[in-house]
Amino acid sequence: MTDRTPENSLAELEEKVRMLVLENDHLAERAEETLLLGLIAEKINAINDVDQLIQVGLEQTALLKDIPYAACFGLEGECAQPLHIFRSTSDQESVGSPVPLAPELTVGLQNGGCVLQGPDLDHFPFFETETLRPLMTVLLPLGSRFGQQMLFVFATDQEPERLAAMNFLLPRVVEMVIARLDNIELLARLTRMNEDLDQTVNERTKELRASETRIRTLFERAFDAIFVVDHQGVVRDVNEQACTALGYERDELLGVSVLTLSTVLDEDRLEAIKARSVNGPAQVVETEHRRKDGTTFPVEVRVGPIEIDGETMLLAQARDVSERNRLLEQLNQAQKMEAVGRLAGGIAHDFNNILTVIMGHIDLLRMELAPEGPGRDELRAIRRTTEKAARLTQQLLAFSRKQVMDMVPFDLSRDFTDMSRMLRRMIDENIELEMDLEEGPCMVFGDPGRVEQILMNLVINARDAMPQGGHLRVRTRRVPRNDEYSKALPDGPPPTGRYIRVQVTDTGEGIPLDIQSKIFDPFFTTKEVGKGTGLGLAMVYGLAQQHNARVQVHSPPGQGATFEVIFPEVEGEEKDAADKGQGVIPQGQETLLLVEDDPNIRSVLSRMIEKLGYTLLQAGDGEDALRVIADHGRAVDLVLTDVIMPRMGGGELIRQLKAIYPSLRVIYMSGYTDDAVDRAELAAPTTRFLQKPVSYPQLARELREVLDTPD
Repeated sequence: MTDRTPENSLAELEEKVRMLVLENDHLAERAEETLLLGLIAEKINAINDVDQLIQVGLEQTALLKDIPYAACFGLEGECAQPLHIFRSTSDQESVGSPVPLAPELTVGLQNGGCVLQGPDLDHFPFFETETLRPLMTVLLPLGSRFGQQMLFVFATDQEPERLAAMNFLLPRVVEMVIARLDNIELLARLTRMNEDLDQTVNERTKELRASETRIRTLFERAFDAIFVVDHQGVVRDVNEQACTALGYERDELLGVSVLTLSTVLDEDRLEAIKARSVNGPAQVVETEHRRKDGTTFPVEVRVGPIEIDGETMLLAQARDVSERNRLLEQLNQAQKMEAVGRLAGGIAHDFNNILTVIMGHIDLLRMELAPEGPGRDELRAIRRTTEKAARLTQQLLAFSRKQVMDMVPFDLSRDFTDMSRMLRRMIDENIELEMDLEEGPCMVFGDPGRVEQILMNLVINARDAMPQGGHLRVRTRRVPRNDEYSKALPDGPPPTGRYIRVQVTDTGEGIPLDIQSKIFDPFFTTKEVGKGTGLGLAMVYGLAQQHNARVQVHSPPGQGATFEVIFPEVEGEEKDAADKGQGVIPQGQETLLLVEDDPNIRSVLSRMIEKLGYTLLQAGDGEDALRVIADHGRAVDLVLTDVIMPRMGGGELIRQLKAIYPSLRVIYMSGYTDDAVDRAELAAPTTRFLQKPVSYPQLARELREVLDTPD
């Protein structure tokens, strides 16, 4: 038995039916919303633009569900900026002013979820007019998208319950929009990443190509020849300089063995080079390369390992050292000449001191003997021999550049013209002399007598090269500027930038190549014993150096020889050398100070000076001379001093004396001058330099000239 009545059962049944109908309606509504979601999804999934996506999402949802008002806002602080607004009652979308948000609404939206708002619009008054006042508003935040908080708003002014019941559709629409926005944002990031990656790849590719171009340009434009050689010694790559240096085209060098390019390299040496290069740092190898035409030239090769396409090869950088070797040879020659010159100068200095004693005593003895007395002829013969020895020391000094020059501007062509008659007497009758001299002035700065010695020695050398006769030509020409000839003239007139070239050419057998580098060496000669001293060309070399001139020789085998001396041309007018004269030996009564450290020289000079009538004070060196002057108590009329002395030399002595006696007259004397006397000081009228050996007449004239020269 049950206490249920038919009425109750019917009521329950009706309730169940009603619930089933509601559920069926709900399911139908869900099915309809699901269908609508599919339609909306189909629309928005085909869109990649954010603005269009938001607009379509709003409009499609509003149209399909008959929602009169829909909008999208961007949240900025406590305001909402309208981005898109849809109204079913208007054909035009209108975006209004920013909408203020109530603080509690702002917090709710930031926390996420759906927010429903009733007729009270104070929390979110997003419509500009009061004509259409919504009865229900649904706010659905989209979260932060593209750097901004975004918000969907749906509103209706009729049947608010119907909008409130869309708690399934509207959040799903928002979720789909959010998902699509995420996809668009992801796609945008991926696109930017791809674009950045493409840009990076392009930039790296350009940089790589530019780097390859730079490396190839450096490789091709390198001043040295560069070879890339594999482990078998085969050339794999070369640069332009390698082709130019060897005379090959690039294709001719690729694939050949490096052994064919070198005259000294063999298999064993190549293997040793490869072993050292792979296991150690780069090495330097001296070798010789052979050109395509068969000629050879010395090279310095730097070899080191290099990896190309995973294969270890050799990178060889070859530098032509022909010019370097030539300069080194010139340097060695110059150093040798300088060393020999110092030796020759020292020998000449000591020898001149000895000759001064000999010549002085001879002159004193000759004055004591009767004109035709016994021993007169013997003394005359000794005197001539002494003069010959003095000329020999002059040659040594000319080679060693230790003599004082009387430098003046003079016309070289005019001077050589005056010498032509003397030159013809110096050569044999079977030699034809041609004087081919520049017509205009050829001004050089030098000692005319020394320059004449250069020409005479070259003419004598040419004469000896033609024992069977021939043709000898002396030629002078003005030549334009040539950097190879550039020389400074610090103590002379300004150079014009042009040069005077002197050529002495003979038609003899020429000079063998193996001795051309030795012909300027002192005492080197190919003549028989007794036929020459070997100092002629050495003196030419030394005198040319003193005149800032270059000396060079051209002598093809069997075609004679041409010696060239190239002088810098200068500005200025020609000055005639002073005529010393050979008159009566002058005497005097002044007080002189003789300073000489060699007692033998001091003894003979003191006897000469006393015979000339002068009052003489003597000192053994500079310090002794200062004491003698101090004891004398007053200035002397002239100081005759040696240049090189122990303790204090002549230069320092005169500097100290002139600080006290500025008008002091001075004669320096020496076996040679090694720049111990200032050239500017020698230019003073009351200062002279007397080259040893000193003869009695020469000493008398020099003393009188200096003493008689006005201040």
